[in-house]
Amino acid sequence: MIDKLRKWVNDICTEPNDKTICPIRIVGIIGTLQGLVMQGYDVFIQHAHIDLQAFGIGLGATLAALGAALGFKKDSPKE
Repeated sequence: MIDKLRKWVNDICTEPNDKTICPIRIVGIIGTLQGLVMQGYDVFIQHAHIDLQAFGIGLGATLAALGAALGFKKDSPKE
């Protein structure tokens, strides 16, 4: 179970050669987690109403930018 989890994290954080850490993927993961934590803080701690439209637009923009960045960058070659 731990090995499967470790491989999954390695697969989403590295380039196709499974050795090189991809900074775009790391920034995307951190940015998405930051957005989710900030939204949770507003709703659960500040007792603000959630605006699902704004949340969806922001999350969609984050995923679109991440997809574009990964599409434009060159991957390190498989060895």
